[in-house]
Amino acid sequence: GNTNQVAALQEEIGNLQTQNNYLQSQINELQLMVQNICNIGCAGLQTTTTNTAQPRTEKPFLYQNAPNPFNEETNVRYYLPENVRQATLLISTESGVEIRSISLTEKGDASINISLKDLAKGAYLYTLVCDGKKIDTKKMIWVR
Repeated sequence: GNTNQVAALQEEIGNLQTQNNYLQSQINELQLMVQNICNIGCAGLQTTTTNTAQPRTEKPFLYQNAPNPFNEETNVRYYLPENVRQATLLISTESGVEIRSISLTEKGDASINISLKDLAKGAYLYTLVCDGKKIDTKKMIWVR
């Protein structure tokens, strides 16, 4: 009857909200990437009053994992400038309980595959830490 239809619609609304949230996070990520591309590309054009080019400031960067949501494994891309001495990717629950710590050694644009098969499905956070400083935290959604 109507109760079943309402329940089905509520479930579908929930699914659409999850999908919208995911798409919005992808849009935000793309906007950030475009902004960074502009910053890097325009850095060569910036000049001071003495007409000398400003050196580009290189900062570590964490990208959104893909695919997301994922069921087997997901890929996390990151950028580490040469001057970073120690970098770690921390994986934690949404409540902040650290589950895993992965040492990152590759400089420049790099990526790492992550599998959460041994964990319960749900949302997890991953944080890029460089030389003891948190750079950024993003959310990944693990579904079976």
